[in-house]
Amino acid sequence: MRVFWKQGYRASTFADLMKAADVQKQSLYGAFGDKRSLFLKSLELYRNQVLSEIEGLLREADSPFEGIAGVMRYAAQPPGAKDSPSGCLMANTALELGQRDPDVAVEVKKLFRSTEKTLTAAVKKGQERGEITTRFDGAFGVALDADDRIVASGQAGLSIGLARYEDDGTLDTSFSGDGKATTNLSSGLDYAEEIEIQADGKIVLAGTANYYGNNARSAVARYRTSGALDTDFSADGKVTTDMTAGFEAPYGLAIDPGTGKIVTAGYGSGRGGRFAIARYLGT
Repeated sequence: MRVFWKQGYRASTFADLMKAADVQKQSLYGAFGDKRSLFLKSLELYRNQVLSEIEGLLREADSPFEGIAGVMRYAAQPPGAKDSPSGCLMANTALELGQRDPDVAVEVKKLFRSTEKTLTAAVKKGQERGEITTRFDGAFGVALDADDRIVASGQAGLSIGLARYEDDGTLDTSFSGDGKATTNLSSGLDYAEEIEIQADGKIVLAGTANYYGNNARSAVARYRTSGALDTDFSADGKVTTDMTAGFEAPYGLAIDPGTGKIVTAGYGSGRGGRFAIARYLGT
């Protein structure tokens, strides 16, 4: 698993895998059949390990809110991170192979959907206890800012939803007046899939505008630390990009620390699906 995690699927040779497993080629073939089958087993193992860690953090926490915060810290700096390859194996795989291998796509989706389901259940439990008070229709992204406040993004009605919480689980009323902000990007359903926080504290979201429309578009929005849209970005703080003739969705978001440029990567419609990547100026 670590070989694929470090080098990626294509760059990993059978010689690399044999050396890591300390077995002969015949034994590796006998156990797994071929490199692709071994890769799928590695993805399954990684998925089970990650879900086990997440479920354990939520189960052992004193409250649902503390459990969610623990999961975010784990995602940012998992145990043994110094000895682990960079990034998330599933996210790396999604970027490398995308939708070209249906079996790989299934494994990636299993982890993402299972994680979403587990965290959604924790959020609902926190809402029932009064620890989490925002009633979003769905939270898909979460991050910790420099002050250990939790920032969650997703969908609120037909709009992008964004909320910031104090470290005790209450809404941060210094953010947009009540701790919550919503943004319309189209006349249809909009949502934010990814979230990143810049070094200056500004919040960047990436998602899809007009999700159920005939021409769903990639979308980026940036907010000031006050919760207001950052008008230094694209004049009004938000931008939609029509990259293909059909559905588009960014599943990856990164900020270049040197230039402040914003990079999104994800899916674009087309025969067999397309890899869609865009880079935006930070102004």
